Amino acid sequence: MPKWRICQNFSQVNKLTEIAPMPQGNIRLKQQNLSGHRWVSTFNFASGFYAVTMAEESRPYTCFYVEGRGYFWYLKMPFGLTGAPSTFAHLTAAHLHDLITDGTMELFVDDGGTRGSDFQTKISNIRRILSRVRERHLFLSAAKLQLFMTTLVFGGASVGPNGVTTNAAKLTAIVDWEKPSNALQLSSFLGVTSHFRDLIRGYSKIEGPLRDILKAATPPKNSGKSAYRRALSSYLLDDTRWGKPQTEAFIALKVTLTSEPVLRCPVWDGTPFIITSDSCKDGFGAVLTQRFQTVLPNGRTVDKLHPIAFASKRTSKSEEKYKPFLLELAALKFALDKFSDVVWGFPIEMETNCSALRYVLTNDKLNDTHSRWRDSVLAHHIVDVRHIPGQTNIADDFSREGEGHPHKPGDGSDWTVQEDWEHRKGLDNDILLVENVSAHTDSDNQLLQQFEQEPLFLEVVKALQDTENSDMDERTRQRAKHRASQYMLEDGRLWKVRGGTKGRPRVRVECLTRREAKELAAMEHATGGHWGRDAVKLALLDRICSPKLDQSIMDAISECGKCKNFGSTHLHLLLDPITQRKPFELIVGDYLSMPMGKGGFTNLGVFLDTFSQHVWVFKHKTAGTSKTTIESLTSISRDFMPPDTFMSDGGKHFDSKEVREWCELWGTKPHIVSAYSPWVNGLVEGTNKILLHVLKRLCAIDLGEDECDTLATEHLPKNWTTHLDAAVYALNNRILPAFHHTPKELLLGISIECRPTPLEQAVSGLLPEDVGVHFLYVDQQRLDGYNAAVHHAIKRKEAFDKRVARSRGGNVMFPRGSLVQIYRNDLDNTHQTIQKLLPKWSEPRRITGCTGNSYHLETLSGSPIAARFHARQLRTFRPRMGTTLAISKLRRPQVHTNPADGTSSPSSRAMAPAGSTRLHSEESR
Repeated sequence: MPKWRICQNFSQVNKLTEIAPMPQGNIRLKQQNLSGHRWVSTFNFASGFYAVTMAEESRPYTCFYVEGRGYFWYLKMPFGLTGAPSTFAHLTAAHLHDLITDGTMELFVDDGGTRGSDFQTKISNIRRILSRVRERHLFLSAAKLQLFMTTLVFGGASVGPNGVTTNAAKLTAIVDWEKPSNALQLSSFLGVTSHFRDLIRGYSKIEGPLRDILKAATPPKNSGKSAYRRALSSYLLDDTRWGKPQTEAFIALKVTLTSEPVLRCPVWDGTPFIITSDSCKDGFGAVLTQRFQTVLPNGRTVDKLHPIAFASKRTSKSEEKYKPFLLELAALKFALDKFSDVVWGFPIEMETNCSALRYVLTNDKLNDTHSRWRDSVLAHHIVDVRHIPGQTNIADDFSREGEGHPHKPGDGSDWTVQEDWEHRKGLDNDILLVENVSAHTDSDNQLLQQFEQEPLFLEVVKALQDTENSDMDERTRQRAKHRASQYMLEDGRLWKVRGGTKGRPRVRVECLTRREAKELAAMEHATGGHWGRDAVKLALLDRICSPKLDQSIMDAISECGKCKNFGSTHLHLLLDPITQRKPFELIVGDYLSMPMGKGGFTNLGVFLDTFSQHVWVFKHKTAGTSKTTIESLTSISRDFMPPDTFMSDGGKHFDSKEVREWCELWGTKPHIVSAYSPWVNGLVEGTNKILLHVLKRLCAIDLGEDECDTLATEHLPKNWTTHLDAAVYALNNRILPAFHHTPKELLLGISIECRPTPLEQAVSGLLPEDVGVHFLYVDQQRLDGYNAAVHHAIKRKEAFDKRVARSRGGNVMFPRGSLVQIYRNDLDNTHQTIQKLLPKWSEPRRITGCTGNSYHLETLSGSPIAARFHARQLRTFRPRMGTTLAISKLRRPQVHTNPADGTSSPSSRAMAPAGSTRLHSEESR
């Protein structure tokens, strides 16, 4: 199972660290002491660095920051410090020095070994070593413990009864190099061997048969690199071109490179190791070399590079997709991993042909995986990084060793550079145990119970507790682990790391269930000024994290008893436009209060014909009464004709016995609607606004003109009576955009197609044919106007219904028995200061019936309320759960009412048909 490791970059500390010298001894002598015996055993220290206590004055230099937890430093020596190997060597020498001096064991850094030909003597030495390790509280790796072996690898070399030999595992890149199948592959092999040609006596003679092949395959002069590679790859080495001389030369070069004097054993006297690495899409290549002094025949001493080990591998399928600079970083990591048992703790010089690699190693913005790669590289004692051209990079030929060959087992393609590769290689470094928590604690069980109804938090808690859950599939477990990286457990609570908002970030915030978040939102709303959702959300995000927080906040606010007194109204219902086919089918009336005008007039009676939009306006010195209403309707009926229907609100100046008697006398049907009904507002109130728009401009002065100085501003409002007739004339003679006719033309049947009649014809008698033609013109004109009115109404309905659909309440019908509140419109039409603090919504009332879009209500005690209320004036009342009102609401069955006839239907969410449009209704919206 993969293990977690702490990875840190101590490069800045390492630059300023002075390493204490600690001689490692003669590794060649140690290897010779272990060889020549029947048995040899080796062991390796596990978590060795964590056995070293950090000096108190050095601990601040290892300090690091953890999001949500604060700053930490190491009490034990971590990996990655440049002086760690020397310090650990000093520790082992202090505890095991007597076993080393009396020949019981050999030790090189963290690798130890013991030998023996007599079983009793050897078992006694092993027992003595293990006892000492236990006494001094050191730890050995069980996976790397090898006892009573004939041949083993120690210090990078193979030791056994026959002496010290080269470790064959370090030479596989040369030994396993397959016979080339074309000239390009042969060129890669000769590129490796020619790099050490000065170390091989008679190199030209040995490689001659192979070099002749390349000469024969060479393309014409002045050819590019691509043409050169194509020519070599197409030159196949069949039996006619590859014979016994070539095979002997190929094997001879392999033997020479993998044996002395070309191949040397490493020396650990402080001479830097040189690791040359390279990569391509097909493979990785690496060569470990070291400088050795060589005495020439003339007596002069020179430094020459001798190979110590070779390494290569084919790229895996995932590595083939890496970008070039990542391939180079992966190849460098592969080289250091391959040669780590030789170079760990000693100076290393890196050679690569990728100039971007230096930037990658110093970049602090890599992702987590690549950062671990970089930190494992920088954990070595790298003293120099050099860029060398690809043509002189010996590792370039090793990386192309598998070019053109298919993948096969053992070519290294099954090994990949992944974040947990150390575990598969047995190289994992356990981190220091910080805290030991029982797998099942009371706080853990409480968290599981707390978030039982919250699937997201429950998965996170189980992932953090590492709890086995058979209900989760592998994908769900991986997702939970990924989410858990943003959370932490502390003090028996779940915390989200890096919470808060963009403007107010927090190191951590507590995770709560939706029920707990609702309770906290209600408290924050009540104590924080009864703010709305956004303000409460900002306050909560500063402290908590909870799923569906917006819904929890809205639920808490909707249950606030104080906030139920306030708020705006909603549209609630779809639009049913009113249209008529002919004049005087429907006339609506209303009164408009005005400032004191000339003659003492203070009120206007406004009456509108809904078909033609023709308006009649009557001035009054008092507020509207039944008498003034009858006088106005009589004037219209006498001068024109009585209306079929007269619609008005429920004011006493309209809804009175006298007005009903007048309607009965003239054959007019009275129709009283609820106060503030939108169909009256849309017809009369719209006309009132247009009338005031014209009237106040007629009364205003001409700013900037000469005569404006002679007018007193305080007298301007009184002039409205003078301009009233002109304003009414402007309204009745304007061309209506929706109808394309004026109200006068539609009302009086004035044909726009007829030319003025000549005088001699006008004084003659009226002919029946002329009357028929005129009526035909009038009927067609009214049909055109009605058609335009219908199209205009349909457009209005579409636009209005979209607004309703986007509104908070949407299209609503209140079932009978449901609880509602009534909006107090009177507070919107007063300037009294008390209205600033009075509630805008009433106490809860109960629906008892429905007529059209108006509702009949009663109090909670069952007393009926005389007036009717339109749906726009109502909103649903939601009692707080657990109250007596909420319980009684649950027990009382809700019955939906048919708006058309008031009949009842069983309880179900009845909604008005979305597409119903009553274009000829008197009870429409």
